Amino acid sequence: MLNKFVHWFQKQPAWLRGGLTGVSLCTTLFIFYIGLFFPFTNWAYQGDQPDWVTLPPLVTGHFIPFFLGHDAPFVSDAICEKTIPLCIQWDIDRGCIEEIMDIEESCREKAEWIGFGLFSLFLEAIYFLLFATGNHTRNKGKKV
Repeated sequence: MLNKFVHWFQKQPAWLRGGLTGVSLCTTLFIFYIGLFFPFTNWAYQGDQPDWVTLPPLVTGHFIPFFLGHDAPFVSDAICEKTIPLCIQWDIDRGCIEEIMDIEESCREKAEWIGFGLFSLFLEAIYFLLFATGNHTRNKGKKV
């Protein structure tokens, strides 16, 4: 099975091999950060992690889906209806003076997961394009 995949992979154009390598690397880094890096640093620093811990995922782009996926109001505004009244100015004598409508929490959580997924796909596409371009440029003029 592995030999068939290697044979198929080697027959593909340089840009596709590079792109698939980039997607594989991006996915592997994601699994590494979620499965090993963050749990280990959380254990090593007993929950009080230093600021440098976010640097490796930030440099590789893997912090972006976490950061933006949980703070993506444009995603929640696009899929969630504002149905919960929220008082933003209160007076002791008159009660609520100014009220706005807010999004239900369950919909906000769903929107965060959708935002995380969209930004993750975007990151995979960036890795694909970077590695496809790099591999194509590196192999330009070579017979494969």
